[in-house]
Amino acid sequence: MNTRMRTIFRTLILFLIFLSIANLISMKNWVETDQEDFNIEPYNLKQAGFWNNLTFIHITNLNWTIANETDWCSGSGTWGDPYLIENMIINASDSPIGYGILIENSINVYFKIKNITIFEATDGIKLENTNNGAIIGNTLSDNVGSGIKMINCDNNTLLENNLINNGLCGINLTSYCYNNRILENIAKNEGTNLQDTGIHLRSYCNNNDILGNIIYDNNVYGINIEDDCEENLIYNNTIKNIATNQQDYGIRLHNDCHQSTISSNIIEDLNSDGIYMVTSDQNSVIDNQIIDCGTGMWMLLNLQTTITGNIISGGSTGVLFSACDGGDIIDNFINETVNYAIKIIINCDNNEFYDNIIKDNVNYGVQIDSSSDNNNEFYKNSFISNGIHAYDNGTATFWNTSVIGNYWDDYAGEDSNNDHIGDTPYNISGAANANDSLPIYDHGAPTITINTPTSGNYEADAPTFNIFINDPFIYSMWYTINNSGIKYYFTGNGTINEDAWDLLTDGNLVINFYARDIAWNIGSNSVDIIKGTSESPGEGPNDGPPALDLIPIITISVIAISAIILAGILIRKKSNKEKIQKSKILNKEQLAQAQYLKDVRNILIIIAIHKESGLALSKIALHGGIGLDENLFTGFISAMGSFKNELAKQMGLRVRDEGGDNVIEYNEFTITIMDGEYLRLGLVSHSSLGTSIKQQCGQILRNYELKHVDNLKNFDGEIQVFKDFEEIVKSEVIDNLNNKSYKN
Repeated sequence: MNTRMRTIFRTLILFLIFLSIANLISMKNWVETDQEDFNIEPYNLKQAGFWNNLTFIHITNLNWTIANETDWCSGSGTWGDPYLIENMIINASDSPIGYGILIENSINVYFKIKNITIFEATDGIKLENTNNGAIIGNTLSDNVGSGIKMINCDNNTLLENNLINNGLCGINLTSYCYNNRILENIAKNEGTNLQDTGIHLRSYCNNNDILGNIIYDNNVYGINIEDDCEENLIYNNTIKNIATNQQDYGIRLHNDCHQSTISSNIIEDLNSDGIYMVTSDQNSVIDNQIIDCGTGMWMLLNLQTTITGNIISGGSTGVLFSACDGGDIIDNFINETVNYAIKIIINCDNNEFYDNIIKDNVNYGVQIDSSSDNNNEFYKNSFISNGIHAYDNGTATFWNTSVIGNYWDDYAGEDSNNDHIGDTPYNISGAANANDSLPIYDHGAPTITINTPTSGNYEADAPTFNIFINDPFIYSMWYTINNSGIKYYFTGNGTINEDAWDLLTDGNLVINFYARDIAWNIGSNSVDIIKGTSESPGEGPNDGPPALDLIPIITISVIAISAIILAGILIRKKSNKEKIQKSKILNKEQLAQAQYLKDVRNILIIIAIHKESGLALSKIALHGGIGLDENLFTGFISAMGSFKNELAKQMGLRVRDEGGDNVIEYNEFTITIMDGEYLRLGLVSHSSLGTSIKQQCGQILRNYELKHVDNLKNFDGEIQVFKDFEEIVKSEVIDNLNNKSYKN
């Protein structure tokens, strides 16, 4: 190598090392930067122009090419280059067709409508018999009918539109609209009494995803789904009254709207019902928060409804049932209602209530009104500080199973044999003369024994914990670090939150463990430990070599390898006559190892998602990934479903197929989706992933499905059994990384 090449080589090395140091210093800021960039699509205006002199646009499948000859339409109609209409203000008061934009009978082309303001139309944007559209970032206000209306439309995306003060609906889908995605829109009234419904689906609109929308101050409904609309997903929406106090209903399913999922929504301050379901069967209502609504949930003439994991607080009644059979009401928290936590009116049979917390309700915890209510079962529920815990006028209500009943905080009996079951029954008011013959007996607050961590020094990695709790009826467990007030909930022994641990400065700290039992008693215990960067538990300050920090090792390794490769390229370009020794060139195996190092460093987050339900089962955040919102991510992936390729195309993302998985590249991010039979892995990384890491994750996916095949196949919303995913990923990915780092 001549002098000039050596100089270039040394300069390159110094430059790369400088960049690596800067990169390490800024690593803590990755989260904020990533979140700013991790939008589905930015709304940068085209520099080509902005139009404000149009009164309407009318396009059919036949005249897209004519529209494309205008200044305001571009593109070729393919998924990679869709027709694009953007940057307009349309006053449609004089529109001869009544609409701001009307697109009809457009089936086979791809198009976007972006950054358009439309007002004074019958409907702002109307799609009819139209597929493959993306309506993004538009403002549709003060229109007589709906902001966006769709009839008989398939595979369209409505994203981040503002729908304000329209006469009927913000978004209105009717008559056979399938597989559409309604994502992160805002539908509201602003100080008026106009827009009746935020989002409306009617008449055979199936398999649509309604995710992450903000809906408030509409005149009647937040989300209204009616008349034979099935298998829709309503997830992570916020519905409330803020200013006008006029919105009555949060989410309504009416008239044969079956097999839908209502999950993780926030519903607040509504006049009537948070969730209202009528003659709609086999729906799942999971993990919603319903606060200060007239009635939290009203179920009428429904069969086999699952209500689990919801928080219902305030209002008149928590859950109201009438003529509902075969439901499962599990693990809900219902408190501070004025009249009833749970009220069963007439003709409700064979419903099962267990693991619910019914607390601080002013009048009744549970009331069963009529002798027409048969064979309902209550067990392992907790009744605390209610006016009257339960009142039973039903027929053959079961207040215990053959082995266990419920916890009643006013139970006056004893437990002479310490089996946590009271020796005498608990009598329940009402005409049924019922009782709980196996009431749960509380022996006081749980006691916690901390086996690990023990007092001593711990390295940079978060320590594992192993605790024992003596109470058989634990409701929740959590720990705090340094009395910060931040609760880290857990369901079994594991590892202290790595992201929280990394943020702690070295030195003394305390970890407090807590457990709450079915009687709402809290037990606690704590351990004092020392966080250090160079010592193992129990060792003195100079007893061993300093601990290795994985991130700098990876960074330096990647830099060194990159420097050698780049230097080799420069030397080859300088002269073909100069000979390069084989020892300076990375072989295929070494390049694969280098790519693996880079991939693990670049992965921000790995999420395991149940394919059918779209719920996140577990998440592991690597490096900067702690700040990424798994609800946003899983919502996005769930919205794609079996149409994830088409969705990405509609949103202008570049899609390619690689080895059976789907890869979406957007700006500085790559999203890799790997599908098994029941499980989906989603990986967010800074750049494309190589073959080795994808093979490793694919093997994890296959093995994990085999391990949990029954739980995945018969998934009922319970995610605790999947808590081992994080440890498996760390073991299989990070340990594999260490092997590759030091090989050869």
